[in-house]
Amino acid sequence: MLVDLAFDTHAAVARAAALRAVVFGTQFGVDGRESGRLARLLKASPHARVRVLANLAREPVSGDRIFQTDPADPFGRWQAQRRLRRDPAACVLELRNALCGANETAATAIRWIATLGLADRFQSDLIRLAADGSEIAAVDQRLRATACRVLGSVPGPISLGALQARLTDPDARVRSNALEGLASPGSVHVGTPEARQAVNRLKQDSHHRPRSTAALLAFSLPGSVVAYRTAALRDLHELLAPEHSEQELVAGLWAVGAVVDSGAVPANEAFNTLAPGVQRLLTLPARARLEHASRVRLESRARAVLTRLEAAVRLGWQASKPAAAGENGWD
Repeated sequence: MLVDLAFDTHAAVARAAALRAVVFGTQFGVDGRESGRLARLLKASPHARVRVLANLAREPVSGDRIFQTDPADPFGRWQAQRRLRRDPAACVLELRNALCGANETAATAIRWIATLGLADRFQSDLIRLAADGSEIAAVDQRLRATACRVLGSVPGPISLGALQARLTDPDARVRSNALEGLASPGSVHVGTPEARQAVNRLKQDSHHRPRSTAALLAFSLPGSVVAYRTAALRDLHELLAPEHSEQELVAGLWAVGAVVDSGAVPANEAFNTLAPGVQRLLTLPARARLEHASRVRLESRARAVLTRLEAAVRLGWQASKPAAAGENGWD
């Protein structure tokens, strides 16, 4: 079916189908002979971009070139998967060399490690990059923060201890990402007592970034009961206190929006607790102490979050309505 669509008269459809065909071929273990047949079929496409893709699919893959591209690119991910299947040892070595490169190169390599599911093989490298004494990390704190987030996918006490150590890091981004590594929904440590302790600890952090992250991640902890959820909503509401700085209020609005989008809290409950705090930021007294540009930015963000809260309530109400006769396919 995908190969047939690669000959579609619409060029964009043909390109997308050809790309998915070669990606699926890698993911589902198509052998070399079948891969060659697929490439030959695609080379007969009337679209030049599809023919280029077919030629690239048969070329040797260089890890040095792949791991400098964006992991979000589907074709790049396909090439990386192909490289990993053909020569895992060389792939790991190329990534390890990239981690020793410049800040941007190392950050891209960390993203590739996460994309390919190789974080457990690079545990010691990630800990080195996240540590305060790393020569590379001392230049770019964002690199250290990225390493902390990816460490959350590595099971075991070593990665857990490394993330706990970063909770007291001087840099707020590193503390925030270390908390994400411990308590985000995709973390292997999210169900541990250490994750809950970290969330409660960083709710009192001196910087708005770890505080807003902790307020958000409180809803992702397993076993949250109604009483705990109510307390988490109250903590989130406190982030919207009008006496906070613009940066603190923006971080609080970000956390509110993320909670609404996640669906972790019933829409009516979220609206009743959080909407008053958001609406208060739209009043002039709450914004009078800010400069004009800051007031405009804050008002825009507050309106956007309030719209999302209202939309969530409407969707919840519509979903709770009984279906009219015939709407569910029954007479």
